[in-house]
Amino acid sequence: MKTIINTSGLTCAVCSQKIEDELTKSKKYTAIKVNPIRETITISTNDEIIDYEYIQSVITKYEHGATLVIPTKDNIEDKEDKKRLFIKLIIQGIGVVLLILGALMEYNVIPLSNQYYLLAIFIPSYILLGFPIIYNAFNSIKAKDFFNENTLMLLASIGGIILKEYTEAIMVLLLYQIGEFLTDLAVVKSKKSIFDIVDLRPKKANLIENDIVKTIDSMNIKIGDVILIKTGETIPCDGIIIEGESYINSFSLDGESVPKYASIDSEVYTGTINVSNIIKVKVNKLWADTTAAKIIEYIENSDNKSKSEKFITKFARIYTKIVVLAAVLVAFLVPFIIWLVVKGSYYDLMIEYVHKGLIFLVISCPCALVLSIPLAFFIGIGTASKNHILVRSSADIEQLTKINSFVFDKTGTLTKGSLNISKINKNIEISTKDIVFLLAICEHYSAHPIAKIINSMNLEVIEESKYSEYKEIVGQGVTCVYSGNKYYLGNELLFKNSGVDTSATKFEKSTIYLFKNNQYIGSVSYEDEIKENSSVTVNELKNIGKSVYMVTGDNEQSAKNVASKLGIDDIKVFHNCLPLDKVGVISKIKSKNNLVLFMGDGINDAPVLKNANLGVSMGQAGSDLAIESSDIIIMNDDPYKLLDGIKIAKKTRRIALENIIIAVGIKFLIMLLTFFGIEYMWLAIFADVGVALICVLNCLRILTYKSKVTKKL
Repeated sequence: MKTIINTSGLTCAVCSQKIEDELTKSKKYTAIKVNPIRETITISTNDEIIDYEYIQSVITKYEHGATLVIPTKDNIEDKEDKKRLFIKLIIQGIGVVLLILGALMEYNVIPLSNQYYLLAIFIPSYILLGFPIIYNAFNSIKAKDFFNENTLMLLASIGGIILKEYTEAIMVLLLYQIGEFLTDLAVVKSKKSIFDIVDLRPKKANLIENDIVKTIDSMNIKIGDVILIKTGETIPCDGIIIEGESYINSFSLDGESVPKYASIDSEVYTGTINVSNIIKVKVNKLWADTTAAKIIEYIENSDNKSKSEKFITKFARIYTKIVVLAAVLVAFLVPFIIWLVVKGSYYDLMIEYVHKGLIFLVISCPCALVLSIPLAFFIGIGTASKNHILVRSSADIEQLTKINSFVFDKTGTLTKGSLNISKINKNIEISTKDIVFLLAICEHYSAHPIAKIINSMNLEVIEESKYSEYKEIVGQGVTCVYSGNKYYLGNELLFKNSGVDTSATKFEKSTIYLFKNNQYIGSVSYEDEIKENSSVTVNELKNIGKSVYMVTGDNEQSAKNVASKLGIDDIKVFHNCLPLDKVGVISKIKSKNNLVLFMGDGINDAPVLKNANLGVSMGQAGSDLAIESSDIIIMNDDPYKLLDGIKIAKKTRRIALENIIIAVGIKFLIMLLTFFGIEYMWLAIFADVGVALICVLNCLRILTYKSKVTKKL
């Protein structure tokens, strides 16, 4: 059983990792995932018992003020939170006024002869501005978490006071809190921008009960409820239209800009918009089972970490300890070595280098590192969703940048999966109108896709009373007698079995032939229509050095015909393949040290989707099989979305790497500057929360991605 618990105030990435580690070590649950970006804790357990008090105690140990949000029937107003925030601002404001007054005294802008007056100003300011940090630091020390950011800030500020750098010591606390506030604000904004994109469900719904319409919370909708959807409203739950007709805009789900007509018995989906008329819908799915819910679940629960995230988590664990050790060595060992070599005043040297060591302590906080990398992948997954591409995890985003071999299914993936007449050939002097009429005579009772097209082309009236014989042979074609004439329409196998003389006819694949009383009249060539962006997709993949393959259950001639139009080499086309044959193709390509992506329609491709390094389903938005089998789901039928996905993945990974370089580079640069004499505490604060803010803002660049299809087939 998996339970997702919301939290409030659990935003520290480092603290979250420590909470996750301790809960995992307790072995109370089979799996634990703490997500500071979404502010959730995902718990997997073998039973329904969850010890909320224990989990809360672990949270409090590492991040004071963070709480579990246990679902209740009552809506809790946020008045108390606003009141607490107002009181906090008043207290902090008094602290800032005292700090300014103390600074004016310390730097003799306001003359002061008594040191005790100075302390009388600074100590209250220190307590008022630093209380949250002091409180959290003591909790961390009690929990034996000595490398907590609050503990390090407390040590740095106490060191400043001991060195009589009062203003600087308190500014450390103030600047840190300001930086944390700005960083949290930027993170909240970035999360909001993602969830605004995928929050497809309206808050309210119009429920019809006993012919009375009443407004309810959309979360309370049940299967079987009848809801009224007014013009312009967003549909709150999946269901079937039972009254009315309208046009439905489904752009939010599949990117299709043209509204679709829907009437009685048509299915409508959560998040789509009723464009034209009032309709009544009978709900047939709970929210958790809807396509919209699955989109949000993809964004919220992408818990398979990328290599970059795993690296930075391990690096952060040793980084802080190394820098703290460096701070101790700089503060005490370096001045001792200099004193041995140069002599002079050891006390003065120690005072100078202890100050440097305190700056190292502030820089040692790893928050910028631990926060910015998962945030980049989170925004990358959200941006992909905005472009109608659902990515299961950050690991899949990273894997997408490394794929070098792309294997496409043909029908329903590169082609539309619907037959289209490409050419009508005539062997005798006969008008197109007349040959279409003869073809329609043969296809009049057939349900074959080609029959439907031919019947729709025919403008002549077919008199059913004139039939004396009609026979459809599956896999071969049709024979019939109409107005005394015998007609044959089908493939080569039909004529072999009927005894018709076809010695002068050269049969081809994907073509059906028409004979009237043993005379060849003409033929109809058909093909599976290629999607408009398939050619662009294949060409762009080849242009960036990727290998492109095609597999299909279709025959050789049909497969190679489509491949040649798309620019796929014959040797990379595999035809007459059953699902398990496709698995063999994937294994063969992988055996040459290739990373393989397979894109299929998600219907019967589950084995091959699982066997590929990355499985991509398209054209089956919301199907359970596609959700389970695929790493990535294309929410519409556009193959170019794969290119969009690759570009978003590359941009995401590049920005994640940029954040690592920015965070580590600036921290080490400021440590070097500090060691060689440029030692300002505000630089240390910048190296911590300032760098975190830069990395968060850098992540927001991912949201600027726009699809660029330059041409269509």
